[in-house]
Amino acid sequence: MLKRGSSSTSVRCQNCEQDRDRGQECTLFCVSILSRLMKVEDSLIGALAAASRIAACFFFAFAPDRRWFYVGPVVNIFSHAGLPALRSIATKKVSSSEIAQLSSLMSVSEAFAPSVYMPASNSIYAATIADFPGAFYMFDASLTLLALLLFWSIYALKLRERKNTVTDPAKKEEFARSNEITYL
Repeated sequence: MLKRGSSSTSVRCQNCEQDRDRGQECTLFCVSILSRLMKVEDSLIGALAAASRIAACFFFAFAPDRRWFYVGPVVNIFSHAGLPALRSIATKKVSSSEIAQLSSLMSVSEAFAPSVYMPASNSIYAATIADFPGAFYMFDASLTLLALLLFWSIYALKLRERKNTVTDPAKKEEFARSNEITYL
């Protein structure tokens, strides 16, 4: 139960502020520890971010009382690492002369996305507030599921690329004659 004079909106706003602060700390952790020291693939960091976001959406959507709204940001802590991971993946795949164009395209899409997402989320919230007020969190989780699938696909492609890369010069000739491409 909410105390008199407070609302679930104020709880959500407090959680958003806490989430932003923790997000900066998490991004610093993911970049410095996971990426640089532990050499974790960027796609796995992105998948961790998406999974964290999806889990937090479930916490928020099905929160039975106010305390669950304080647990949600803890679960959501890794979600802010997704965008830097995506930028890292994208900049590694383009030539150095096209990085500026890619960065501007990503910035425009980041600025444009809320103008599509917010009205859709608001209309879902307005339509479902009487029956299931957490439905817009499920909408967010379904969109994030697409990102999770994208990051897993990128990781699977990276594993396949690593498997097909020969690092031993003595085996390069053997691999060139026996890989699946030469059979085509």
